Amino acid sequence: SLLHRDLLADTKRLKFTEYFFYTIITYAFFRILRFEFYYLFVYLALIIFIFYNRFYKNKLINLNYLFIIYLAITTAFYFEKYIKIRSWDDLPKNALQSGFKGEEIDIKFKNLNWKTTYFKDSNFEKETINELLVYLKKIDDSYHYIMITDYQIYNAILNRKDYSPVKYWFIGATYPHANNPNREDFEIFFKNKIKDNNIQEIIIDGTANFSENNLNEFKWLRSCLTQNKNYSFTNTNIKIYNIKKNCIN
Repeated sequence: SLLHRDLLADTKRLKFTEYFFYTIITYAFFRILRFEFYYLFVYLALIIFIFYNRFYKNKLINLNYLFIIYLAITTAFYFEKYIKIRSWDDLPKNALQSGFKGEEIDIKFKNLNWKTTYFKDSNFEKETINELLVYLKKIDDSYHYIMITDYQIYNAILNRKDYSPVKYWFIGATYPHANNPNREDFEIFFKNKIKDNNIQEIIIDGTANFSENNLNEFKWLRSCLTQNKNYSFTNTNIKIYNIKKNCIN
């Protein structure tokens, strides 16, 4: 708004700012059209309106109108890009009613109703979390591991440090894909995380967008892993891998 006020005060630059707003409004429509086609009709209507006012009424479009139009377009873009697309993460009322009490996991979650999008069956989710917590509680604090998970609760409950190189495992978003120029730096960072902190185990709980097959992307790591089959879980997606001693150089 301050930028808009200053530009209006400078009448010599009014024509430039008008064309500037034409440009960014066109670009804003271009971005929105990737999500919803019906915005094309709004864009055509805007062009007709500007053409009519400029060539038939011989009157410039007031910059205030352009500014308001731009704000409306960016608001619509934000809705299409961030609100509408993420609606899959919304929990309907019936789903919320099928949740369970947070204290059934840990007293720290008292007074919370627990329900996530990771599992359709809330009881199975509760059993999975509790089973994994039972396993983790048996591990001594000096025994370091990396959790590949979308849950950020285990280390909070156990009051332990998280040695994972990323918070969430989404390739191309939280860590670079194989063809990314930063991939080599990430692998060095990942490798140093394991070596410097004496990581002895990698646990995959099945909630992250990362499966045991993704481990094959890190050849230096995959060759140093042996699956621990001594502990069975209700959720078969939970995998535990031990890191061979002195294998990662």
